[in-house]
Amino acid sequence: MNILRSGRVLDQLPERTRQAIRADQAQAEILIAWVQLAIVTAFALLYGLAPQATMLAAPHFEPLPWVLGAFGAVTVLRLGFAYFRVLGTVLLSCGVFIDLGLLMALIWGFHVQYGQPPAFYLKVPTLLSVFIFIALRALRFEVLYVVLAGLAAAAGWACLVAYAVVTTPGAVVMRDFVGYMTGNRILIGAEVEKILVILVVTAVLALAIARARRLLVRAAVDGAAARDLARFFDPNVAERIRAADQPLKAGESSLPSAPPRAPSATPPTRSRRSMP
Repeated sequence: MNILRSGRVLDQLPERTRQAIRADQAQAEILIAWVQLAIVTAFALLYGLAPQATMLAAPHFEPLPWVLGAFGAVTVLRLGFAYFRVLGTVLLSCGVFIDLGLLMALIWGFHVQYGQPPAFYLKVPTLLSVFIFIALRALRFEVLYVVLAGLAAAAGWACLVAYAVVTTPGAVVMRDFVGYMTGNRILIGAEVEKILVILVVTAVLALAIARARRLLVRAAVDGAAARDLARFFDPNVAERIRAADQPLKAGESSLPSAPPRAPSATPPTRSRRSMP
């Protein structure tokens, strides 16, 4: 659980270092929002290029445009919050659940859009997008939001599987993989495998972010120290100290020693003895 407590690590750093890390995280949130807006736009373009998405002749409720519209509105709002730097822990955590919830709603809407039983949406490739949303949280270099995204994705998919099982009687199969792939059947083992893959990818990414987080903190501390060093030393001296191949020790220096002084041209004067 220590990898989730990155806030405590920041509290132990100097204020100037914390400010540098916060500024980097604020820029990361802007990047996350833009990438997410591009993903939602791509979803909308794909839907717009397929106007015959519904297979029902009679007019009926089409959930995909509504979900895409809500997704776009939430993403634009997030982008505005990111630019004004008002995304705190509560808003970020809620944003993770809202994003993954809307993605699951988008997947759920496929069976209504195509007039198929709920087992139909278990095979749509849109599920792969959850890995994009989980990976996006890694840009902030905080384990908490990566873990929240992974747990939200796994829980959301488990709810979709449970809904399909309950509302599609007789569709559950245990070993008929061909029937699962070629019809509206539900293979429990396959769905459990998807959930496990989501959780494993989340765990691996969280560990990687925890390691990168330590490097980020160390880089911020070293950068602040280097800037202070450059204020009191000649820039060339500070750069040579920073670029030293080996750690400096007391009494040693990576700097070249000063050249020997040239002997004086005038001979030294001899002191005269006082005459009696």
